[in-house]
Amino acid sequence: MKEDEIIGTTVLISTLLYNDPYHKQGETGMIFRVDMQADDYYVRFDDGTEGLYASNSLHVLKPPDELWKIILGQNGATLTKQAQEDMRKIALLLEYGGEKSKLVAYKLTAWNDAAEFFATSTLEYMLGMKSNYKVGR
Repeated sequence: MKEDEIIGTTVLISTLLYNDPYHKQGETGMIFRVDMQADDYYVRFDDGTEGLYASNSLHVLKPPDELWKIILGQNGATLTKQAQEDMRKIALLLEYGGEKSKLVAYKLTAWNDAAEFFATSTLEYMLGMKSNYKVGR
């Protein structure tokens, strides 16, 4: 993926990014500038705040078909009832909704640790830069 293809991507700031100087853990923003060689991703939030993040601290939602495989597969059985319900909602929002629905899906993801873990990948992983490693626990 090229830098100009990443610009405009909605991302979730990892809820496990404990030392975020912008205090935006669990919030969504949009990438507006990229320097892939330096692993610098500039994110703008709804309140106008801008922050600089590394690709392993930014999460993107997996496609709905991947979410359904998780929900209906072995991992789905390990989820709590609430996490299963949230994962189903996220998958449906992504499958049938527009941009506003996608933002709601990100919010649901941020409110549920299991959903964040299973429903997202790091930008780093999505770009093929590293294995699907999560920040934190």
